[in-house]
Amino acid sequence: MKYKANWLLVYIEYTFSNDIFIMIKAIGTDIVEIDRFHSALQRWGDRFIKRILTDDEIEYCLKKANHVESMAARFAAKEAVIKCLLPADQQEFRWHDVKVLNHSSGKPYIMVLNRLADSLQNCDILVSLSHSEKSAVAIVLLQAKNGEANGSDSHC
Repeated sequence: MKYKANWLLVYIEYTFSNDIFIMIKAIGTDIVEIDRFHSALQRWGDRFIKRILTDDEIEYCLKKANHVESMAARFAAKEAVIKCLLPADQQEFRWHDVKVLNHSSGKPYIMVLNRLADSLQNCDILVSLSHSEKSAVAIVLLQAKNGEANGSDSHC
């Protein structure tokens, strides 16, 4: 049997107690090979990292013993965000319009800025990051705020 992979935007509906309704609008994931990312850092240095990460992100990562893995995870998160976007927003994407930050507890969160913030204003953005010595992975989920489900091809 032959399998063919198709891109599909799946709307998943969950109903919880107390009539809280959550609509998942998009899921994106990305995996980054640490060796390839490290090679890019060595080859392009500050020019590369300052293009994809904000000063806040760079500062946070440099405090980590495994800063290359931490940077790669943030890059993966931004790539996962791109995969959640509609084509028009993908074309307008700017690396610094997405910040991967951390709460005081260490839990990561995503902040979007500028035009992208307008496009995603009705979305909650959830993110999970992980890395090992060999790879970094990120999963991003766009969820409609306050159960505002619409069936259109728009963000949340």
